Amino acid sequence: MVERAFTLVTTYTPVIEGDSTLVPGVRRIPYSRQFVIPDGRSYGWSVTNGALPPGMRLSTSGRLTGISPTAGTYTFTITATGPDDIVTSRQFSLTILNANLAPTLQTPEFPDTVVGSNGYRYQVVASPY
Repeated sequence: MVERAFTLVTTYTPVIEGDSTLVPGVRRIPYSRQFVIPDGRSYGWSVTNGALPPGMRLSTSGRLTGISPTAGTYTFTITATGPDDIVTSRQFSLTILNANLAPTLQTPEFPDTVVGSNGYRYQVVASPY
């Protein structure tokens, strides 16, 4: 019988959940978003590239909060550092819209209908939402 010792090395790369384009915020309105890695481990969070919108901060527990006075689109990288030197990063984009921005309907006039017809379907589109 021949015996040999082996060392098995595995790597684990956690993934920060969610879309890379975050739900937009509105200028002068409180914003909150919790970043999550759903593996049950505790991570420390930081911004490692780019910049958050003015007035926003990322807590070490991964919560992005604040009230931005400035509209615009901001791109930044968030890094999570966990136990055993586990590190993962992901780029995100957050748009801050102008305050009191009402949606604009992008729809032409509704077509005429005929009495007794089966009706019709018409899609209404609004932006910037």
